[in-house]
Amino acid sequence: MSESKDFVKIRHLMEYAERLPKHDNVVVLKALLATIAEEDGDWTQTVRIAMEEAEERQEAAEMHSRYKISNQKITAFVKLFRIIYDLHIFETADGKYASNSENFICDLGLFFNTEIKHTRNLLSSAKRTGNFMDVFERLHELAQAYYEKGDGLNMGKRMVRERQERIDFGSY
Repeated sequence: MSESKDFVKIRHLMEYAERLPKHDNVVVLKALLATIAEEDGDWTQTVRIAMEEAEERQEAAEMHSRYKISNQKITAFVKLFRIIYDLHIFETADGKYASNSENFICDLGLFFNTEIKHTRNLLSSAKRTGNFMDVFERLHELAQAYYEKGDGLNMGKRMVRERQERIDFGSY
């Protein structure tokens, strides 16, 4: 194939890439550059491109736990652990009580592979809603069931099922 035909194909691909979003444009142009460098036998350029791609690649966050906090439950998590923080159950590694609730909750979030920011804002917003206490009432129901029946987890599932039946079929 002649060089002029190769140039036309490359120019066409470059023009197409310019119409793509920035990230996609860069991907196409880098692929073209790597292909041309390899075709020309320019291993220095080929290795340089590979190094740049490796440097740009984002590392996956280290997993601390097998679990994460559900996106819909982050505020409930913050509410619960803000109260648990006040019980002084947790200490720092050097034996002192945790003294910063924001850091405490954010660190717990990271343990559960969930980034939590601005806990005070989340709590303030939650206080303005009419359901701030719902999570604590549910916690109380489960604790009461556990206390009375000895198995709060199964009782909690039964209570949810019964509540759903009342919603679906009405109460008898």
